[in-house]
Amino acid sequence: MKKLRWLVPLVLLIAAGLIGSLFIPSLAHTPEVYTDIDRGSSTRSIGDQLAAQRIVKFGWQISLARVLQPNRKLQAGEI
Repeated sequence: MKKLRWLVPLVLLIAAGLIGSLFIPSLAHTPEVYTDIDRGSSTRSIGDQLAAQRIVKFGWQISLARVLQPNRKLQAGEI
């Protein structure tokens, strides 16, 4: 049981880091970026495409945001 004592704080620290990364702005601050996302694209492919264009820092952030807010839909629009 003592060996697992460090596991809970480690898991909490990792979870806090993942969730906190959602609020860190992207590295590239360009005035405007336009991208087309095909209808029916998966959450993962949307995240990968946004990360490739440096709109978000990491593609998995889109998947994490989707897991944290499962009732929200990904829709076209401006950010």
